[in-house]
Amino acid sequence: MADSNGSTNGKARSQDKVRVALIGVGNCANSFLQGLHFIEQQFLAALEEHGVSRLTPEPGQPLDPRVHQALHEEDAPGVAPGAIVRVLLPGYRLHDRLLRPAQVVVARRPDADG
Repeated sequence: MADSNGSTNGKARSQDKVRVALIGVGNCANSFLQGLHFIEQQFLAALEEHGVSRLTPEPGQPLDPRVHQALHEEDAPGVAPGAIVRVLLPGYRLHDRLLRPAQVVVARRPDADG
């Protein structure tokens, strides 16, 4: 119910303006993220032109300490112990030389206690 000055109606209009502003911010943030993704793709393409390749292991793949760095272990039902659960950061290689290993999380080995 509005008072004689229509303050309830004014509050509703203010809320509508906030909602429209939030939608605009969401659209702007989405455009910003799309722009960052585009820049990343261009940067990776430029690296590939110079012989740099990205190492992105697949979940479930066995850990290869020559190209993967396990940073954490976690319980992962259905994943073999010591296998990759997820990639935190991709690795990079320049031709045959490892620049940075892929940083990964691996499945925890079951305790010997049972």
